[in-house]
Amino acid sequence: MAATIIYFTIYTFCTLIFVLIGVASYHSVDPVAINSNEIPPKKDELLDVSKWNHAHGWLWISFSIMFFLTGIIFKFTITHYSNEAIQVCIYMLLVGLEIAWIEIRHKMLKRKLIIKNTLSTSEKNLSATNITNNYNDSNDKNDN
Repeated sequence: MAATIIYFTIYTFCTLIFVLIGVASYHSVDPVAINSNEIPPKKDELLDVSKWNHAHGWLWISFSIMFFLTGIIFKFTITHYSNEAIQVCIYMLLVGLEIAWIEIRHKMLKRKLIIKNTLSTSEKNLSATNITNNYNDSNDKNDN
């Protein structure tokens, strides 16, 4: 019984962390990122910052609900069925699918809410260099 209480305490704490991330993302004024190494888009690169943040906030909250339900199902099945190795593999597969779902939804939101014609700084510099070179080439041909 003590192991079950410890399990649910830790699992609930982890789930609440995801819920808090979701609430913070939902109410954020600046654009948020879903991955730790990802740089969030700038405000001028998004069609609507509030839609972006609300979608990512709900993404985190829905992930935390799925994560919590997966943990409850895992705890029930691990105590009532004999093959723990298969149960752990199924649990890891389900959590992996939940994380993959987050990544897929995030990429869909990127396609939907990021303005298509925004260029990075290096792309803008390269584009400006090409325009200057083309202008100089056309002036050289006109001079001859």
